[in-house]
Formats: sequence, structure tokens, C-alpha cells
Amino acid sequence: MILITLEGCSDCIKTRNKLSNTPYIELPQLSRGIGDTFKKITYFFGIKQCKNCQKRRNKWNRFLSYIGFGYPKRYRNIVRALDKLKIYEFPVLLSDDLKSILPLV
Repeated sequence: MILITLEGCSDCIKTRNKLSNTPYIELPQLSRGIGDTFKKITYFFGIKQCKNCQKRRNKWNRFLSYIGFGYPKRYRNIVRALDKLKIYEFPVLLSDDLKSILPLV
């Protein structure tokens, strides 16, 4: 099993401490696409996010992705695989073959 976490995520740090013997990959908290950019802008102006906003953000991120540009090369394939599996919330526990997923949030 592999633990996938985000840099600076408090839930991820707690989970990583609980599962201290589990290997983990810590992804940088970068924008995945234009949807994340919209989220940052609306957060700046104080607009709260609803469930439909989150679905739209994920669709926009898939439509116009920054993964090929902003992410370090060593993380690109991991982030693309997570996008294909529609995993957007972290931390996540994945099997070694990336077939079984256990969200830990």
C-alpha cells in the first residue's frame, strides 16, 4: 500500500503519523488546472464553494490541465493516474497496482 498526501495538508500529516510504517508520496499543492485557479479567485473574493462548484472545478481541471506544465516531472504520472481514477481528495491509500483505493478523509 502507498499513501498519497498533499504538502501542508493537516489531515494528511495526521494520517501519515498514524500510518508511520506505510511508504508515502507527498505531492506539492499546485493548481491542477483552470478549475483550481477559479477556486483561488473566488476564495479571494469570499465566495464559498458548494458541491456543484467542486464538480465544475474537477471538470475544468480535466478540460484545461496544468499538469504537463507546472508539476515536477516525477509527480506528473502519479497526478495523471489519480485524475483518471477521479481522486481529488487527500489523503488516499492506494494498493501497489493502483487498482484498489481507500479514501482516508
